[in-house]
Amino acid sequence: MKAAVVDSPGKFVLRDVPQPVCPPDGVIIRVRATTLCPTDLKRSLKLDLPQPPPFILGHELAGTISAVGTGVTSWKAGDRVGLAPRIFCGRCKPCLAGHTNLCKNNLGVGWHIAGSFAEFVVVPGVGMPSLTRLPDDLGFEAASLAEPLACALNSIEVAGVGKDDDVVIIGMGCQGVMQAQLARHFGARTVLGVMRSAKRSEVVRRCASALDELVISSEQRPAESLQKHTDGEGASVVFVSASSGEALQLAKELVRWRGRICVHASIPAGEETLSMDANKLHYQEWTLTGSSSFKQRQYVQSLELIRKGVIQADAMIGARLPLSEIEQGVALMKQREVLKAAIHP
Repeated sequence: MKAAVVDSPGKFVLRDVPQPVCPPDGVIIRVRATTLCPTDLKRSLKLDLPQPPPFILGHELAGTISAVGTGVTSWKAGDRVGLAPRIFCGRCKPCLAGHTNLCKNNLGVGWHIAGSFAEFVVVPGVGMPSLTRLPDDLGFEAASLAEPLACALNSIEVAGVGKDDDVVIIGMGCQGVMQAQLARHFGARTVLGVMRSAKRSEVVRRCASALDELVISSEQRPAESLQKHTDGEGASVVFVSASSGEALQLAKELVRWRGRICVHASIPAGEETLSMDANKLHYQEWTLTGSSSFKQRQYVQSLELIRKGVIQADAMIGARLPLSEIEQGVALMKQREVLKAAIHP
């Protein structure tokens, strides 16, 4: 089969590789659409891989079942499916407590298992609960966005976003845009986005129609804009959705009394320490939390949210390319020309 493998820092090369063999208790998925994630780019650039290259990344996918193991009875060839790429063990303490996103023994598609930048992906028996049947009226491209949407949905739940919240999202990449749409969907009164550069602002405005305002922090102070929208109170919820120590520090300036700060991005080494006035934390009753990955139910819910149009899936995908042109998609993502690039193996 054809696959785009990482063979050197930041370089994806199209190669012929052996097609996976279907396990008796699993299935093979013919990948119909897969989207590029910044994590894939970061891992390829740093060669942060579970084994030496060449390696197949990619974890946001949808497709059709092409082969079924002899012991599988609930699926058949041709079924349209989405695959939640974080396969949990169900046995560790986080799993038993219902926090499968924090599984200590998880298997990751595009990490422990060869990923979706290929024509076919194998789903072992342990991963079968991660398969979800796609509605007939949901396309493969849109369905491939269910994984990032599920991550954003988890952050919304962790932060407890609900009716009449005033929400600020620092960092308006794919996750920030999805958080904006979800925050409004779940009842937020005010939704502000903050981004450092205006380069991708028009794309963000088009995809994040829920925003009351998009603040370009290099041109105006986010705190001033926020005060206008909240009668001087500040934000009840602040998401740090940019991989930046600067974003982490900005959150403290924007949160109000009894506000929640949710860190939803990995922060680069050397910038990850959050310096905070403990008296403000105490007297203002702030809550500081983080969110990571997603649970299976959130993945299933995300497919339905996409089907209902809660996010503008078509608008978010700024490039559609065959597998042979994945490098073009990578370049567009690196240059911040698009929010998402869809690859069709």
